[in-house]
Amino acid sequence: MIWKIAKKNNCFLVKQFGNGTAGVRFSKEPNDPYNLNSYKHSGLANRKTVSIQPGGKDLSVVLATTKTKKQNKPARLLHKSVMRKEFPRMAKKAVVNQVADNYYRPDLKKAALARLSAVNRSLKVAKSSVKKRNRPAVKISGMILRTGGVGVGHVLDKNWKWSPPQAAIIPNHHLPMRSFEVKNRTSTEDIKSLRLITAIKTPYLPDGRFDLEAYDDLVNKQIANGAEGLIVGGTTGEGQLMSWDEHIMLIGHTVNCFGGSIKVIGNTGSNSTREAIHATEQGFAVGMHAALHINPYYGKTSLEGMVSHFDCVLSMGPTIIYNVPSRTGQDISPRVIQTLAQSPNLAGVKECVGNDRVEHYTDNRITVWSGNDDQCHDARWDHGATGVVSVTSNLVPGLMQELMFGGKNPSLNSKLMPLVEWLFQEPNPIALNTALAQLGVVRPVFRLPYVPLPLQKRADFVNLVKKIGRENFVGEKDVQVLDDDDFILIGRY
Repeated sequence: MIWKIAKKNNCFLVKQFGNGTAGVRFSKEPNDPYNLNSYKHSGLANRKTVSIQPGGKDLSVVLATTKTKKQNKPARLLHKSVMRKEFPRMAKKAVVNQVADNYYRPDLKKAALARLSAVNRSLKVAKSSVKKRNRPAVKISGMILRTGGVGVGHVLDKNWKWSPPQAAIIPNHHLPMRSFEVKNRTSTEDIKSLRLITAIKTPYLPDGRFDLEAYDDLVNKQIANGAEGLIVGGTTGEGQLMSWDEHIMLIGHTVNCFGGSIKVIGNTGSNSTREAIHATEQGFAVGMHAALHINPYYGKTSLEGMVSHFDCVLSMGPTIIYNVPSRTGQDISPRVIQTLAQSPNLAGVKECVGNDRVEHYTDNRITVWSGNDDQCHDARWDHGATGVVSVTSNLVPGLMQELMFGGKNPSLNSKLMPLVEWLFQEPNPIALNTALAQLGVVRPVFRLPYVPLPLQKRADFVNLVKKIGRENFVGEKDVQVLDDDDFILIGRY
């Protein structure tokens, strides 16, 4: 991300531009101190500049002072740039302007500001000293130098040669930030202790945008009923139908509004390692507590390739590996997980293969969550699973909390089985979206290719709600059978 910073009418204007590969220069001039474009026409050759550019394969950042030959002052006469002091104020205005231009609520600027403040902490800007007349002599490493006016400094040692200023280099850092800079930093052990994690649904407005009011209501219901964590933008939350901008915005919004009450686990996985790295950086930048990562799907790789893929993101923060061969077409074998378990950032595995695999991991002291609602009770109480990443808890969070916290309860598990079977008769989240619309807690809006269940299945859900008890489900409205015409299907949004 590159920012254009200019001063107009005593106010700083900050705008995002470019594709992230261009060099950036800020020129200091009497009436236009931070005008990015002034070097094109204002005689910048006679002025000092600060360049910001990528530093090579490790994506380090080089912030270097550049000069013309006439400005051949020693490299060691450096001081902290005013840019370091001004960055937070200028960046804040940029965020305000950017949020005002998008479709979402203005309070989202807080999450974006958290990200930019981390960038500011990472910056180490070195800038040439300002010209001063009658400047006293300064002793530098055995040499005496006198500067003043526009003249060149006089060096007593004839063998001394001027060298260009040294760049301020931040090695091995990925911008915008690394996980240890996150304000809401959570340890891996904190994630390992979570018992009920809900794969939260993402509701929509009739034009296809996020319905954040309905989303906030869903999250509040999860918190009130004892859920300890949320998967944001997972398969259930339809992250596969989101742009990355939407994805990261929703993670940031969730952290900003609820991060103090529930753990936010962002689904930042991808079958592209490059995208997974970038999305995970962005997710931790806006404050998510942990990342959920899937193995590369469709374009499948070898077991060694899986290890390399996960290694690229494990270093960023607490991570849950998600194994669901029915969707990816490839199993993450225990050998891969055992290799990855050497990383202190591996929180555990969301396992959908079955309880034999769950028990294998628990026997080897690897934290595991059941990814199957129909098996989670036995996984928790008979096979050692820590808990469940649940879809059903979107509908009955209180009952799922009791199932995971209250000890072995086969009668409650049997009571919930017809609902679980109904939820997964078609690929998730089709039935969940239909059910939440019938309960009146979200609008009946579907992003294609998902479509609602047929009328008879919708009628079956009403009977299930009456049998289990309406009071156990989210929402306060009476459950109803919606007509086909009540649903809105959106292909472009």
